[in-house]
Amino acid sequence: MNTFALIGRLTKNPELKFLPDQTAFCEFNIAVNRKNNGSDFPRLKAYGKEAENLEQYKRQGDLIAVTGRIKTGSFEKDDRVIYTQDLIVDHIEYLTSKRETKAEARNESEPTPNAEYFGGYDF
Repeated sequence: MNTFALIGRLTKNPELKFLPDQTAFCEFNIAVNRKNNGSDFPRLKAYGKEAENLEQYKRQGDLIAVTGRIKTGSFEKDDRVIYTQDLIVDHIEYLTSKRETKAEARNESEPTPNAEYFGGYDF
């Protein structure tokens, strides 16, 4: 089985590009927290509608979940063989945006008005 699943925050705004055959393409990184300490920043590649939607609706700091497959390859450079591993995204789930998270935090920190505070008036 060749699959991966990651949850993380976009490290910068996605930039849409196009391949020579006009297929939409987006290469991006997410910050994935490690269980113990630190973070990893895997480079991901999305194509087609997934890439177009990511660029249109998501921004730096937004939390997403991605699933996909690992693609290996190689190329020659300076008479050496360089091996590559790409994380190809098949599906992106939009979890929360940075703006939504900040709004929720503000709402939780504001006290809830009660009838006693407003002189007995119940709103």
